[in-house]
Amino acid sequence: MSLALPAYLSSSAASMLIQDSILGTEAHLVDPHLEGLRASWSQQFGAFPGMPAASKQSSWDAPMVSLEKEAIWSTCISPREKATFLAACAPHSGDWLNAIPITACGLRLDDRAVNVAVSLRLGLRVCEPHACPCGDSVDAFGVHAFACKKASGRFTRHNAVNDIITRAVAAGDFPVTKEPAGLIPGTVKRPDGVTLLPWRTGDYLAWDVTVSATLAASFLGASSTLSGSASEVAASKKIGKYSGLPSHYFFQPVSFENLGASSASTARFIDDLGRLASRKSGDPRESVFLWQRLSVALQRFNSVLLAQSFIPNPDVLDE
Repeated sequence: MSLALPAYLSSSAASMLIQDSILGTEAHLVDPHLEGLRASWSQQFGAFPGMPAASKQSSWDAPMVSLEKEAIWSTCISPREKATFLAACAPHSGDWLNAIPITACGLRLDDRAVNVAVSLRLGLRVCEPHACPCGDSVDAFGVHAFACKKASGRFTRHNAVNDIITRAVAAGDFPVTKEPAGLIPGTVKRPDGVTLLPWRTGDYLAWDVTVSATLAASFLGASSTLSGSASEVAASKKIGKYSGLPSHYFFQPVSFENLGASSASTARFIDDLGRLASRKSGDPRESVFLWQRLSVALQRFNSVLLAQSFIPNPDVLDE
């Protein structure tokens, strides 16, 4: 019913003019169900949308979705449950669900990765509690696995996300170089990439990628209150780290969370990259595709990091 009613009402509104032109407006041709359904919707949600919004299903969906979100939120008790739900509601956190699984484009997730991604999104168990190779404990929700500083997958994930960003910047006709040394005299700090042409107002772009674990103990309190909190904290730290860049560089932290949320400035940056690519390609969907590539990469490496948290059993390997 939650899908059928908005679909019926929006399609009816969108086709009303053509219905009238074909069938006329005589009383005996009026849809006998429409007024009753509109009244039913109005009793639950108040005034219904006017045209042209009434022709879009999202206009009818929004009030129902809001009520359902409130109902689900009321059942969330623990900080982990709240943080997981807020992350699932964050913009673009579910873009991997809309990606066409094209292997050649890096958009296909294997069965294990899909299993882990769905479990994380719904707040379900992802594994049996076990010991990580680093010595710490991994609970049933895999929290430590996604934050373990000794997992090699964190570095591979970082490089994969940075490759996507680098290609997106280059697609906007900005030549780039990765990890240039010597930008901040007296330090070994190197941003993940810089443009070789001015990015805006005469300044060159420098960026650095970071991915935080939404449910890590250090972020959980904030993540259970506001989605994207972990990414905002990490972005602020990156800005502080690269505060010594020369004044002709504009620094952009590229800050994501493993459950899919991003900092506000990162979201604007990704949208800007998509618009630049669209101007060149003529395809208005470039931002959508870029978000999907990033979303898929984050979910893929959640599976990789979880797999790396298991200590190989010598007895099994010898069989």
